[in-house]
Amino acid sequence: MHEAESAFIPMHETESAFIFINVEQAVGFGHIGWGFHIGGQDYRYGSTDHLWRARYPYWHLPEVIRYMEVAPRANNDFWSRTGSYEQMMTEMRIGRHVRYHQFKVVPVENPAPQDAIEFAESVKDDGWNVLLNNCVHQTYNVLTKYGATLPDPYRLLNRFPKNWFAAIPGAPIKLRPMPKPEESSICSLKKPEVLIQPAESEANRRAG
Repeated sequence: MHEAESAFIPMHETESAFIFINVEQAVGFGHIGWGFHIGGQDYRYGSTDHLWRARYPYWHLPEVIRYMEVAPRANNDFWSRTGSYEQMMTEMRIGRHVRYHQFKVVPVENPAPQDAIEFAESVKDDGWNVLLNNCVHQTYNVLTKYGATLPDPYRLLNRFPKNWFAAIPGAPIKLRPMPKPEESSICSLKKPEVLIQPAESEANRRAG
């Protein structure tokens, strides 16, 4: 399956769900973001970034344990925006949050954008869990509220973002260059560009 050449192909711009992937995040397991058409020129898009705190290396056991779960109503680094198709693609490609390499488009026959918006806003208080409530589960829940049909995120292998993204029908569309294999290896400890949260005080995180 080959990547499409452009991120701005005008196919399925309306009544569609969008699934974005960064292949470097989470030590190479990947990270998923979402988007969907609201109506007219407007799209809603976002993610639960759940960022690693940059002052710790990946092998820091207490930080690994902390990272595995975020309690409900604690800061899980959720964000969302409303904008045009071009604004959505620009934000997902070079924005201030996780930057994505590819996306897929899922046409939806009977979209329910308001249901998806309301559910998406509840995700910021829904916590995060590495196996039961990660970016795959949250994206699936938002986009199925919109009306999309997507692979079951509770199947064991689908809990991993790269596997779930691969299981979604359709060719991936390129947003930005893919990393070299040695840079995206699951064993690599290279910290991806702007994908890791800057060191900040615990007080600021609690306030978030």
